[in-house]
Amino acid sequence: MNVKKNVKKIVALGAAALITATTFAGALAADLSNYPAPFVENGAFNGAIVVGAMAKTQDVIGAIDIGASLQAEAKTPVSTTGTSTATVSVEGGILLEDTTSQDFNFPDGLVKTLDKYDFPTLLADGELEDDDGTTYDYDQEIRIANATLTYSKPTRDFDEPVLNLVIPSNLLNFTVSFDTDVNVTALDNSESFEMFGRGFTFKNIGATDNVILYASDLTQTVTMGEPLIVEIDGKSYTIEILGANSDTETVHISVNGETRSVVEGNTRTIGGIEVYVQEVFISNIAGESASAKLFIGSEEYDLGKVSDSPNSLYVNSNVVDGVEVYLTNATGALSQIDFVIDATDIVNEALDEDYDFLELGDSFVDPVFGFKLMFVEMVPGFTEGRDKLAFVSDDELTTTFTNVNGDTFSFEVYAYNSTSADLEWAEDFVNESATLAKNNIVIVEEASTSSKPVSIVYKFTGATNTTETQEATFQNLATSKEITVKSGGTLGKSSAVVNVTDRNVASITNVFSEVNTESGARVQFAAPLNATGGTANTDRAVITVQEDDAGVFQSEFDSTAFTMNVTIGTDSDNNDELLISAPLTASVFVGASNDGNKIWYGINDFGTYAVQDGDDDQYLDLYMPFGEADFNVYLAPPNAVKVVSAAAATGDAYVVNPAGLGVGILDIDAPALGSKPMIVVGGPAVNTVAAELMGNPTWEQMTETFETGKAMIKFYSAENAVLVAGWDAIETQAACNVLVNYKMYDLTGDEMEVIVTSLDNIKVNPVN
Repeated sequence: MNVKKNVKKIVALGAAALITATTFAGALAADLSNYPAPFVENGAFNGAIVVGAMAKTQDVIGAIDIGASLQAEAKTPVSTTGTSTATVSVEGGILLEDTTSQDFNFPDGLVKTLDKYDFPTLLADGELEDDDGTTYDYDQEIRIANATLTYSKPTRDFDEPVLNLVIPSNLLNFTVSFDTDVNVTALDNSESFEMFGRGFTFKNIGATDNVILYASDLTQTVTMGEPLIVEIDGKSYTIEILGANSDTETVHISVNGETRSVVEGNTRTIGGIEVYVQEVFISNIAGESASAKLFIGSEEYDLGKVSDSPNSLYVNSNVVDGVEVYLTNATGALSQIDFVIDATDIVNEALDEDYDFLELGDSFVDPVFGFKLMFVEMVPGFTEGRDKLAFVSDDELTTTFTNVNGDTFSFEVYAYNSTSADLEWAEDFVNESATLAKNNIVIVEEASTSSKPVSIVYKFTGATNTTETQEATFQNLATSKEITVKSGGTLGKSSAVVNVTDRNVASITNVFSEVNTESGARVQFAAPLNATGGTANTDRAVITVQEDDAGVFQSEFDSTAFTMNVTIGTDSDNNDELLISAPLTASVFVGASNDGNKIWYGINDFGTYAVQDGDDDQYLDLYMPFGEADFNVYLAPPNAVKVVSAAAATGDAYVVNPAGLGVGILDIDAPALGSKPMIVVGGPAVNTVAAELMGNPTWEQMTETFETGKAMIKFYSAENAVLVAGWDAIETQAACNVLVNYKMYDLTGDEMEVIVTSLDNIKVNPVN
C-alpha cells in the first residue's frame, strides 16, 4: 500500500515570539530578480527544498515541481563540433559489470554480488535486539544471477530481432545473514530492524508459528485526545485513540469513525486501512492517558516456518508470485533469510507475459523491496558513433569505407566478366605494383608502419611525358583534390613510387589490396579463386575484415584481432550479378532475419552491428565500434532516477548536473538556517522552518499575515532562504507554480504577493 507521508497533528499553536523583520545584508543574491540564484550556481543545484512533516499534499506537489524546475536549470553548456549523442544513466543505481568485473559486453553474463560498499545505506550492517537484551549483528547483500545478452526475436511477435537480456529463473537473491543464530520466539516485544531500505517489525510468534513481519511506510505515535490525519493513496483518514486496557495490552482505535480493539503486536483493517499496533502506552498519572505506536498502512509479510523453507511469501494473506523465502536454521534458530526472486514467474503487466527477457530500455522491479534491474543503453548505439564499412553489388562490387582521417572512399573492387564467366578484379582496380592506364585506381598507405595507417584511394587521371616534364596526376577519390607526382617521386606521403613511361602511362610500386578503416579495422581483398583454390574459372573471392587490427581502440577484447570473412560469389541464375555472402553464422554473429527474411541483422562479440540483404544478397553494412560496445545494465533502488542527456546540435549541448538525493527534506531534518540556501514550502503552521524564518509567530499574528486567496514569495537574505507560503495549501501550491515559471513573472525585490483565484488564475504583484 502506498502511504503518503503527509501527517498533521490537530493541536493548538502555543505562544511564541513576535514576527521579526529581516534585513537584507550579505546575501548571495540581492533579491528575487536573481532567482534561481542562489539555489543554482555554476550549473549545479546548491541548496535544499524544505517541506513540513505536517504539510498537505499540495505543499509536497509544489515542492516537487520546484525541484524539477531547478534540476532543469542545473546544466553546464559544452562546446560541440557536431550533433552529440544522447546518453542514459541511472542516478543512485549501480552500473553492473560482467563476471570478470569489467564492462558488460556481448555476450557476457551478469553474475554480481552487491553489499554495503555499493549501497552504504540500503545494505548497511544492522543490529537486532530481542527483549532479553541479546543483540544479533547482521549484514545484507544482493546477488544477481547469470543474465546473458543475446540479439534475437524472442517470444513476442517482433518483426526484427532486438537486443535482450535473457533472464534466468532465480534472477535476484536478497540475503540477510546473522552473525549469531536468532531465537525468533524471543522476539516477542515487537523488535524492529531494517532490510534493504525498509523497516520491519517481528510479530510475537511461538515455536511452531510462521515468521511474521510488518512493514510500513509511516510510523506514528498517536495519543488519546490528539487525532492524527493521514493521506493514503489520495484519501484522508482521521485516526484516534479512544482508550486502552492495560490487562490485555489492548488499544481502542478509531479510523474515520470505525472503531476496533487491537492487541499489541497485531494488525487490523480499520476504516479501510491496515493498522499495526507496535506498542501500547498507558498512564494513570494526572488522569488517565493512553497512546500507541502505530504502523499505518502496514503490510503483513508471512515468511513461513523456519523448519519448512523454501516457503512462499504471503503479503496480507496474498501469495507473491515469483518469490521464495529460505529461512536457514540451526537447531530451530534463524541464521539467514533469503528472498529469491524468479522473474520468469512474474507477469510483466505492460506486455501481459512473464519476464523471460528484458528488451533494451526495459526494467524489472522486484516485488518485495522495489529494486529495479534496468537495461538502459548500448554504447555506442547500433549505428551512431560507429565506423561504417559497406559493400554493394550488381555486376561489380563497390566498397565504401572511411579512413582514420575521416575521409570516405567508394570504389569498385571485383567485377563479373560476362565473356569468360569469371569473377575477377574490377577493370580499373590495380591491386599490386603494375603499369597504370588512365582512370586506374590504386590504394596507398601513409604512416604504414604506425598503429593508425592512413589508407587513401587514388585515381590515375593522366601523365605528361615530354623532354621537359615527366609527371603523373592522381585524384583523391574522397576529396576530389588532385596531386601531381614527378617521375621517380612518391605519391603523397606514401611509399608508392611513380615512374612516367609514356603519355598517360605510368608505373607504380608499393600499392595495397587492403584498406585500414577509421576504427582500426583492416579490410583485405583476396584474389579471385575457384572452388578448389585455383585461378582458372574463378567464381569467388574472400574479403577478410579484422576488427581493430592494431589494437588501438580495444579495451577488454581479446588481443587477437577479431576476423570476419565476407565471401563474394556469382549468381548461378543471373550471372551478371555478384552475391555477398556475409559471415552471419552463430560462430561469428548472433542475430535473425526480419519477417519475410528480407533483411538479416546480427551482432558479434566485438559489438559490430551487421545488416545484410537477405533476399538478393546485394548489400552488407557493417557498423564497427571504436573498441568493444558496452551494454549498460543497472541495479537501482526504488528512489533511483533514470537520467537522459539529450542529443544536441552544435553550440546547444549541455551537461546535466543531477541534483542527487537529499534535495527535498522535512522541516524536522533540516539543517540550521543560513547553513545552506533553502526554499521553504508552506507556512509556519505546517513547517517549523517557516515558523523560525518568521520569528515563531503566534496564531493571531499568522492570521494577520496570511489571508484567504493570497500567498507570499519572500526572500530572507540573512538566512539565504525563500519562503513560499499561503493561507491554505492551494495558495501555497499556486505560489510554487509562480516560482517554477519565474520567467513568466517579473520577480523583483524581497517579496512578491501572489493573488490566487485558482491554479489557472494567478496574479503576482511586488510588495513595496
